[in-house]
Amino acid sequence: MDRSSPLPWKSRLFVLAIAVGFVAYGLLLVNLARTRKPWNDEAMSASAGYTLATKGYMAIPSFDESNPGMSGIQRHMYYIFPLQMVVMAPWYKVFGFSLFTTRMLSMFWAVLFGAALYQVMKLLTGNSWIGLFAVALTALDYQVVSAAAFGRYDMMVASLGFCGYACFLLLRQRSLSAAILSGNACIAAAGMTHPNGLIYFIGLWFLILYYDRRRIELQHIALAAVPYLLGGAAWAWYIFQDFHDFKIQLSGNSSNRFGLLHPIQALMNEIDLRYLRPYGLGPHSPGHESVLIRAKSVALLGYLAGVAGCLAIPSIRRNPGCRVLIFLTAIHFLFFTFYEGMKFNYYLIHLVPLYLCLLAVFLSYMWTARPALRPLLACGIAVIAAVGAGGAVMRIRLNDMGTSYDPAVSFLKQAASKDDLVFAACSFGFGYGFVPALVDDDTLGYFSKRQARFIVMEEIYDDMVNVHRAADPAIYAHIMEVMPAYKLVYDKAHYRVFERIAPAN
Repeated sequence: MDRSSPLPWKSRLFVLAIAVGFVAYGLLLVNLARTRKPWNDEAMSASAGYTLATKGYMAIPSFDESNPGMSGIQRHMYYIFPLQMVVMAPWYKVFGFSLFTTRMLSMFWAVLFGAALYQVMKLLTGNSWIGLFAVALTALDYQVVSAAAFGRYDMMVASLGFCGYACFLLLRQRSLSAAILSGNACIAAAGMTHPNGLIYFIGLWFLILYYDRRRIELQHIALAAVPYLLGGAAWAWYIFQDFHDFKIQLSGNSSNRFGLLHPIQALMNEIDLRYLRPYGLGPHSPGHESVLIRAKSVALLGYLAGVAGCLAIPSIRRNPGCRVLIFLTAIHFLFFTFYEGMKFNYYLIHLVPLYLCLLAVFLSYMWTARPALRPLLACGIAVIAAVGAGGAVMRIRLNDMGTSYDPAVSFLKQAASKDDLVFAACSFGFGYGFVPALVDDDTLGYFSKRQARFIVMEEIYDDMVNVHRAADPAIYAHIMEVMPAYKLVYDKAHYRVFERIAPAN
C-alpha cells in the first residue's frame, strides 16, 4: 500500500488507541510525580544540580561537612557520580527548579528508554510486534512506572545503557566502527551517571564479541576507548580540584556495595531484599500497609513464567536473537546478585525490562502455537498489566505528598524563623527550601556539636536511628541524650516535629 494513501479504518483505530494509551500513560506518570513525597536521593542530586545551575559549582548545601564522608561537600560534590547533575543544570535553567521538574527529567529518560528497548527487541526477534508488546509490558510494570516518575538517576542509567545496546545492534551491519563508537559512548555516559553503568559495559561487550568477534580490529578497540578517555579526562579534571575530598566522599558512599565475598548471603539477600519485599511479600514502608500490596507478587509470577518458558521451549532457546536475550538477562541477574551488594529495589529497572522481554517472547510463542489458550493468555496479560498500573494508581490515591509531606512542611514554615536551625532529611528541602538553616544530620549534632531548634523525624531518620543503635552505639547514646531536651509539637502521618525546650547554646 502506498504510504501516502489513507490508512484503513482498522489501522487508524490502532493508531488512535496507541495515542490514547500514550496520553493516559503520561497522565499516570504526571499524577504519580505530583503525589509521591520526595526522597533523599532525589534531593541530593537535585540540590547539587541546582547549585551548579545557579552558582556554577556542584555541592549539596544541606549536608554538614563535619560528618564522616562529607568533607568539602559544600564546595565540591563527589558523593554522587556527576553526569546527572551536569544534565540537570541546563534542564533547570529551561524548566525551572522544583520536585516536579526534577521528575520530568526522569520521564524524558523513560521515553528514550522505551524507544531503545523497542529497537533492541525488534532487532533481536525480527518482530516489531513483539518489540511493542515488550515495551507495553515494561511500561506498565510498577517498578518501571515508579522509576519513570522518580528523580533518582536510575532511569537515566537504564536509558543510556539500553541506548548503547540499541545503537550497536542497529548499526553493526552498516558500520561496525559507528556501532562500536556510538554504543560505547552511551555506556560511558551511563557509567558517569552511576556505577551500575558497569553492567551495561559488560552487556555491550558481550554483544560485540558474540556477534562480531571475528571482525574486531585494533581500530575498533581504539574507537571504543575514545568516549571513556574523554569522559575520564573531564572527570579527572574535576576530581583533582580537591582529590582529598574526592577520596573521603566516594569512600563514604561506596561501602558495603560488593557481594562477591559472601555469595550465599548475597543470593539470599537478593531474593529477600530485591524481590520478596518490593513485591509485597515482606515488611512495607510506613503508610503502605494495605493487604493489596501483596498483589504486586503477581508480577513476580510473570517474571518467572517468562524466564522459565523461554528456557523450557527448545525453539525459543535455539532462536539466535532469543538466545542472546537469555544470555543478556543472565548477565544482568548475576551482576546484581553477586557483585552489587546494596540490594536496593531501585535497581530493578536494570533487571525487570529483561524479564518482561522474555515474557513477551514466551507469550507471543504461546499465542501462536497454542490458539486454544488465547483466552487464558489474554486474562494473564490483563492481570499483569492491571497489577502494575493499579499499584501506581493506589500510590496516587495514597497521595503521601498532600497528606503527609506538605502538612509537615507547612507547619514548620509557620513555626520556625528563617534563622532557626532545623535537622531534617534533605528531602524536606523541596518544600521547605534548600536554605542554610536546613541541615541533614541524622546524628543530631554528634560530630558538629550544633543544637537545632527543630528536629523533623520521619521514616528516613527513624531508620537511621536504628542503624546507629546497631552499628554506632556512641551516636545512638548521643541521640538518646539529646531528645529529652525537645518536646513533640507536631505528629501527623509519619512526620513528627520536635522543638527544643530550652534555647540552643
